Amino acid sequence: MVGDNLTEPTYHDHKKHSPETLHLAIITVSNSKFDQAARNRHPDDPSGDILQQKLEETDYKVVYRTLLPDQSDVIVGMVKWFVDRVHAIVIVGGTGITPTDTTIEALKRIADKQVPGFGELFRRRSEKEIGVHAALTRATMYIVDKTPVACLPGSPHAAELGAEILVELLPHAVVHSRGDA
Repeated sequence: MVGDNLTEPTYHDHKKHSPETLHLAIITVSNSKFDQAARNRHPDDPSGDILQQKLEETDYKVVYRTLLPDQSDVIVGMVKWFVDRVHAIVIVGGTGITPTDTTIEALKRIADKQVPGFGELFRRRSEKEIGVHAALTRATMYIVDKTPVACLPGSPHAAELGAEILVELLPHAVVHSRGDA
């Protein structure tokens, strides 16, 4: 049978072709947290904390982390600034269906490509935990100037699940988005 001797490439296979340490930016998009920060309060960011912890437990290094309001132009500006400075960007928040959720619309404006399989996988795995409500997330991944940009919901559960997927997926995404494969 064709393909019997083929094995699926693993995280370690793709990691061999990716940079030794992937440098990441984490952007938390939240109007309420941004408003707290603007009033000189230190907002909690459990989802950003979880992402950073889980990703840094592997060979990744979070070199930038920021908090933004859910405003399309602000999101676009920050992503454009980061793409030349990191291997990948992870955005947490702003992916729901409320009128103020604009992360996806912002990224659509500047993306070269969308990677819908990331969102499909995220929703499939999320459904096991939260049931049919997983259908309401617009989690996805885009490629912006050869840089993967993953967009996750803002909940701590979503951040943990997203980190689990990204740990294995990012080396492959980084290599292929740059055309290095």
